[in-house]
Amino acid sequence: MRPNGATQDDWIDLEWDIPKHSRYHWVDPASHLAKRLERTLAYGSRWLESVEATQLAQDFYGLFSAGKVSRLTNRLGNASNPITEYTFDAVYVAMDDALIGVILICDEELAAPLHEGPVPARSSRTAAGKRAAR
Repeated sequence: MRPNGATQDDWIDLEWDIPKHSRYHWVDPASHLAKRLERTLAYGSRWLESVEATQLAQDFYGLFSAGKVSRLTNRLGNASNPITEYTFDAVYVAMDDALIGVILICDEELAAPLHEGPVPARSSRTAAGKRAAR
C-alpha cells in the first residue's frame, strides 16, 4: 500500500456520509461492503454469491462493538481515493475502542486477455542460440 496523502476528510464515513447522497440507498455499512464483495472492481464479474458476501460483511463488522465504532471506506460507487498501485481498490476500515480491522480489495484491468495453458519459457540462452544459428 502507498498512502497518497489522503487525510481523514478523504474517507467516507459509512454511517454519516452515505445518507447525504440520494443516489445511494445502502441501509447499513454491512450492505455497502456486501455489494462490493459480490462483483469484481474491474469488470463487474461475479465474485462472491450474495449470501456469502452478506455473511462476510456482517461477520467483519460484528467484530467491532467496544465503545464508539467507526466504519470508513475510500470508495462510493465508481468514485474512490485509491491507496494502492492497483487500477482499482476498495478499502473498508472498521474500528472501535479496542480493535482496528481492514478489508482491502484490489483488482487490475488487463490490457490483453488472459493466456490459457502454460506460458512458454523464454530465456536469454534460447535467444542467443537463435542468433548463433543464423
